[in-house]
Amino acid sequence: MEQAPLIDQMDEKESIERAQVLMAEEKWGDAISLLKPFKEAGNLSINGLHILAHCYSRSKKYNEAISIYEGLRERYPNEAKWVYSLAYQYKSKKDVQGAIKAYEKCLELSPKWLKVLGELGLLYEENGSTERALETYSNGIQTYKAMKPDRQKELAPIYSKLAARAAKLICSAGNMTETDKNEAERLFRESIAADPDNPDTWYRLGDFYLGCGKYDDALQYLQKAESLAPKKEYIPHKIAQAHLKKGDHNQALKIYETIPHHKRTPYILLNSCTF
Repeated sequence: MEQAPLIDQMDEKESIERAQVLMAEEKWGDAISLLKPFKEAGNLSINGLHILAHCYSRSKKYNEAISIYEGLRERYPNEAKWVYSLAYQYKSKKDVQGAIKAYEKCLELSPKWLKVLGELGLLYEENGSTERALETYSNGIQTYKAMKPDRQKELAPIYSKLAARAAKLICSAGNMTETDKNEAERLFRESIAADPDNPDTWYRLGDFYLGCGKYDDALQYLQKAESLAPKKEYIPHKIAQAHLKKGDHNQALKIYETIPHHKRTPYILLNSCTF
């Protein structure tokens, strides 16, 4: 039986470098063809395996990527990054249960990983487990608050999303008490403070105030969002709606007419909003 050709480490290193160039050009299939023989010969390094799995993932060949990451997880059972990569593949192929299980395992290995807490919370929401989602976001919030200032600064945008998602879940529960409203408002404000240059943080609080009937407050925050992102048409839609709820139909129409025709959704002016 003919023996497979020997692939030395220098060839593997050069091939990885070439594969990285191909990746930058989004030539995923070419990169796979370059690295796959090394994997089949058992001579592909950890870095090479990671690159190959990434290329499979970008090619939407999630099962092939999962096979590689499962192998890495088995070889390095205490490294959370491989479990995270595995979870991402399951999420990409719409396997919610598989992704949840992998993210939960990831948190066992790295319980303070904010990004994982955020991803897991979203999957719990998608799965209808709102209580578990809120608990996960709350864990992320407390984890962030226990961090040192430099680390908080680095992770502030992720924390901003966690706070906003927790606030939105509180609001979605229905029959909010004043305590619930105050907590949601506090979280929306913390989301702004953590990521003040993100227009969506201002938009969310403006939308919240609109749902609470605080139209002047809503306009203040929605107009700030618009100043940060003047081309996002959903913001003037909401501003027009706020003017309409105040009873200022002329100003609502004036704002609405600034929106490009192909972006207009007239029902927003014809119906009241619910937060």
